[in-house]
Amino acid sequence: MFDGIKLFSSGPANLDDCHRLYCDLSWKVATIATTFIATPKTYTMLKSKTLVLLATLLVAVSGCIIPSLHPIFNESDLITNDQLKGDWLGHKSIWTFEEGDNKSYRLYYKECDDPVNDPSNYATCTMAEFKSHLIKLDGAYFLDFYPVNYKNTENQFLRLHLQPLHSFAKVTIEKDHIEVSFLNYLWLKELLDKNPKAVAHTETRHGIMLTADTDELQQFMKTYADEKAYVDPVVLHKAATE
Repeated sequence: MFDGIKLFSSGPANLDDCHRLYCDLSWKVATIATTFIATPKTYTMLKSKTLVLLATLLVAVSGCIIPSLHPIFNESDLITNDQLKGDWLGHKSIWTFEEGDNKSYRLYYKECDDPVNDPSNYATCTMAEFKSHLIKLDGAYFLDFYPVNYKNTENQFLRLHLQPLHSFAKVTIEKDHIEVSFLNYLWLKELLDKNPKAVAHTETRHGIMLTADTDELQQFMKTYADEKAYVDPVVLHKAATE
């Protein structure tokens, strides 16, 4: 189902690739892997296959989505862009943006076997719905994603424990394609190790979660707007209309 190392070398093909494979690994795994690869003595002791596996783990973790307790937008920041609406095809996904209320978008995110050659075959798809908001910071577009149907379970006790979280990405919107770039986990981990006060956060066994309020998040994104802060973008192409 996945393209292996090729997939990770160009960033995650869809939102959940990294979560299904490696996002349950804590940041400690990445730290241990870095130590193994970076230490010359250990390097000579490890077999090549082990090194390849560790390297793949590192790149995979670097593409994982970083959750945020708060959104990246204030209501007064919201904008719209008509080019965003419609169906967009990814490697193994279909993103459908529809106009919502109060300058929001409904995002129907489908993971499918072959969305490029068979985009109408929804039998192979799993779908999730998000509420998305678009803002512009210092000339750059950002999308905030917030799950809508996360409580689709009959277990009431389980539903009481579910807490939806935001995520966000830097986006480039063109007529025929959009690019979605998420923060680089390893870059953020290294930054916070050096400067824990760079942005409010907490670390759990699942990794980093941002706890900064909206204003602090926006300032953080403006301060670190360079490309090294992001993984390679997920490139989505506009679906052909009949």
